[in-house]
Amino acid sequence: GFAVGGGCDLAASCDLRFAAEDARLGMTPAKLGVMYDHDGIQRFIDLVGSGGAKEIFLTGTLFDARRAKEMGLVNRIAPAAELAAMTYAVAQEIAANAPLSLSGMKTAINKLTDFRRLTDDEEAELASLRLKCQSSEDLREGQKAFLEKRKPNFRGR
Repeated sequence: GFAVGGGCDLAASCDLRFAAEDARLGMTPAKLGVMYDHDGIQRFIDLVGSGGAKEIFLTGTLFDARRAKEMGLVNRIAPAAELAAMTYAVAQEIAANAPLSLSGMKTAINKLTDFRRLTDDEEAELASLRLKCQSSEDLREGQKAFLEKRKPNFRGR
């Protein structure tokens, strides 16, 4: 089905992501006038790179499973009827391996891919930008347009 917004962010937090062929994934804060939290954005940068994260966040597009796999947002795709069986098969394959080896390799992978984190000043700057978005006319317009099922008319204020 759909993994949009928080559901997509939750999926991005997982070690592996499997999707049904008919799945749609995306992050739509730009369509609502919201600036997404920088920790969430960092998860996507770590997962799909800065270009992929920009495409996801700046377009607000819902991507089909095939495109999500091309971007690295999804590891595997299966027909909806086979998704659960595939997921359990992979879980069993992982569970059959040596726990200490798995733990060590997961730790190594996480440490080796731990990109630069923000300074306190940079975090404060981004928090200020998020607050600016949260009190903007654009946010109210985005919410209203969403509820009215129409395209928003953003004005940059």
